[in-house]
Amino acid sequence: GMAAYVSLERGALNWSLDFDYNMSTPGFRAADGFIFNNSRHEVNLWTGYSLYPQESFIFRIQPDIMVGRIWNWEGIPKDFWLRPGVDIDMKGQTSFSVAYLISDERFRGVQFPGIRRLEINLTTNAWKEISVGTWMSFGRTIARSIPTPVLGRNTDINLWGTFKPLDRLTIAPEAIYSKLDYPDDRGNIFEALILRLSIGYQFSRELSARTICEYITEGKSLRLEPLLTYKLNSFSVIYLGSSHAMNDYPSPTGLTQTDRQFFLKFQYLWKV
Repeated sequence: GMAAYVSLERGALNWSLDFDYNMSTPGFRAADGFIFNNSRHEVNLWTGYSLYPQESFIFRIQPDIMVGRIWNWEGIPKDFWLRPGVDIDMKGQTSFSVAYLISDERFRGVQFPGIRRLEINLTTNAWKEISVGTWMSFGRTIARSIPTPVLGRNTDINLWGTFKPLDRLTIAPEAIYSKLDYPDDRGNIFEALILRLSIGYQFSRELSARTICEYITEGKSLRLEPLLTYKLNSFSVIYLGSSHAMNDYPSPTGLTQTDRQFFLKFQYLWKV
């Protein structure tokens, strides 16, 4: 099989454009990489126009629109989407964007013409020690994991932040909430909350440590992943770490370790 990719791009102070075409034949396989679909044609067009208000806290406003379509190799339409939106860059390295997705997708032989989602993104790096952000999505999306797919009602919220109370200490909390309900009164398809905390400390130019703690409410699982890094240069590094998985079972078992791994990785650059 074979695959092809063609892109036409224009980047300028005001008007920008990006046109992409992807194709792959039914026999195409990727020997190396992550390509999950073949036997398709995909066309995607994005264009936006940037405005620069004078004497305002807003640095740039960019209305944009994206339109795309996918067919399989037999010519059957698989997906169509239209996504108008606007990006706003403000002073203090603060940005805000909002977009509305309109999609008509064919999944497992069933047409879902009513996909609608509102997407909101807000980030700020206004302070040296603190940066925070959020991404939210509300609307209709396909419930793909159930035996009979339906067009469910989704709520997705992602909150994150980075705090540097000390020059060498970085604390990065994150919360990810996802909920999908049936379109009728049958209730909830799934609901999960992921709480993640990453703590890193730079002991010296070469030595650093990092620990990630993650808790998932669905399944009540807890993961701990400490990592020690010694960097001789950009390409010569020693890693020493471990991974610990625990599940919170009903009483009297409680929190029990279910998996534990230790690893050592060494890479060194020789110049010849």
